[in-house]
Amino acid sequence: MTAALALEFRHAAFRLLKPARRRSFLEFAEREIVLADGPKQGARFRCDTMPFSRLIFEEYDRLVYRRSFLSGPTQSGKTLLGYIIPAMYHLFEVGENVILSAPTTELAQSIYHERLLPSIRASRYEELLPKAGAGSRGGRGLAITFRNGATARFMGAGGGDHQRSSYPARVVLMSEMDKMDRAGKGSREAGPVRQIEARTTSFSEYARVYGECTMSTEEGIIHQEVMVFGTGSSVYFDCPHCGKPTPLERENFVGWQDAPDVVAARANARFICPGCTKPWTERDRRAALRAPRFVAKTQSVDDQGYVVGDPPATNTFGLRWTAGASGILTTADIGEKEFRAIDGDEEAKREIMQFTWARPYSTELLDFRKLETDGVLKKIVKIERGVAPALIEKITLAVDVGSYVCWWALVGWRADASGHVMDFGSIDVPQDRQAGRNPLAVLSALRAFRETVIAPGWLFGRQPDQIMVDSGYEHEVVYQFIQESGQGQYLACKGFGRSKRDRWHASRASTETRHIGNEWTVSLQPGGIHLVEIHSDYWKAAVHDGFGQPPGAPGSLTIFSWPPTEFNMKSFARQITAERRHVEQLPGREPITHWVVENRQNHYLDCMVYNRAAADMLGIKLIPISTPPPAQEPPETNPPKNGGTWLRTSY
Repeated sequence: MTAALALEFRHAAFRLLKPARRRSFLEFAEREIVLADGPKQGARFRCDTMPFSRLIFEEYDRLVYRRSFLSGPTQSGKTLLGYIIPAMYHLFEVGENVILSAPTTELAQSIYHERLLPSIRASRYEELLPKAGAGSRGGRGLAITFRNGATARFMGAGGGDHQRSSYPARVVLMSEMDKMDRAGKGSREAGPVRQIEARTTSFSEYARVYGECTMSTEEGIIHQEVMVFGTGSSVYFDCPHCGKPTPLERENFVGWQDAPDVVAARANARFICPGCTKPWTERDRRAALRAPRFVAKTQSVDDQGYVVGDPPATNTFGLRWTAGASGILTTADIGEKEFRAIDGDEEAKREIMQFTWARPYSTELLDFRKLETDGVLKKIVKIERGVAPALIEKITLAVDVGSYVCWWALVGWRADASGHVMDFGSIDVPQDRQAGRNPLAVLSALRAFRETVIAPGWLFGRQPDQIMVDSGYEHEVVYQFIQESGQGQYLACKGFGRSKRDRWHASRASTETRHIGNEWTVSLQPGGIHLVEIHSDYWKAAVHDGFGQPPGAPGSLTIFSWPPTEFNMKSFARQITAERRHVEQLPGREPITHWVVENRQNHYLDCMVYNRAAADMLGIKLIPISTPPPAQEPPETNPPKNGGTWLRTSY
């Protein structure tokens, strides 16, 4: 066969390989891509395995964004979706030159041989691999020209600027981006990523840049491109209970925190909906994954479940997804990873943030088991004392009564159970310590606080919706104060824990005399006083978990900013962390959570416990009881005053 005839046969083969029309990314991926490794090795790529991949391909095809950057957990397909498929699409479907870039030229070549080449060999495009020269028989060079005429040029971030400036291309693909975002020594030009991307300048808006990487730090280029310069999109899924779209993020992943061992962590782990707060089973999650949607950083979801708002004005599509969204891991798998990381070293904590939740790592890893004083202080936000933040629906006030000092805290609550400490302080009880306890002095101090602080209101001019006063110590004084203040808005309360002295038994409540709520009951006391009995261990955990959450997350807690000369925030934080959570696992029994008192000055913690329970009574639900009992109203001996709502059947 002559050389001319052989060339003609080759061109004919190329024409047979290349379809008559250019297919979409989705069509190309599902028709041509064969998985080269993993548990499904040899199977064709299907979007049904990870349904939101379909939306990624639709974004590629819309041609709205010139640049596309992806970040997700390890082994969740980000290299396949953000590097391999785009590279093969442009090389073989479009038949054009591409630049394959990495921190170094050698690494770019290795990524090609270890990741891209196996996918090419698994597909029918193996016939287009060169038979001689660079790229044949495992050979390595600065460029590989395939038998359809398309060339892949390797380009590294290291080396001189000249090696990145002499090769134009319309398409650039980047991997391991966070290791290539600094200009090398001696470079007078911009950072290497910008230099590599500059090879597309002559193609203007027709240029295409793709990149993928694991999140490293907030300063890393992948975080900057995805979340700062890009659309900052996340994947949302419809809640199987309320239908509202929600992301599967670390903030709404619960159940593993108090587990005594890894087996319990796997069994108890679950996602909850931030809207209705109902837990998702693994079956719920798998079903929800089939209907994904993207929500950009400038968008939100309204009460009807619609995505509202315009995406940011940018030429960069940026997407990050979590292990919960990928479907590669089960909920139990994620719970085990969290359980092992929380007591691990710094490297384990780094891995859980980056490799599971696709977040940049910082030393402030959220430790849900042990809340430290510094962790509370980091929840101070730039809101003045006494001011209610936006979207506050209910306001509660709690007072912890003592013989010589009474402590109090004011909290505003949003519908998602996130709260903001608007104010706190202490009430001096003027009495002679040597003469002994004087209950009338306590009553006088409470009256003065009611008239001089509560009645005028705070900066927002609004009264608290619910005021809880601890009656565990001076119950007769508190009962008198409640009666004269107006029962309904004011309620007496008492905390019960698991100690031998104060043991909580929800089953002890008689439905004839008590209203049973979510880890609280309302009982009728002599004299017509309604006492709120609170499971303090349960609500202490909610308080500690709230201060452990990032500001703005469902169930999170923040604190007003303060003039240092007026408030001792460290004292508040020390009291919040005065007790430590300890989980005891006895053979053959359910794990029991105990609270170990490390500092007797824990009054603000008690105040926050009463506030959290009061919010639940007002309908601000953190996690509702799974099967609420029928509402039982205690006798309306004293009707609510001043807008009190404690007798509502919505409990």
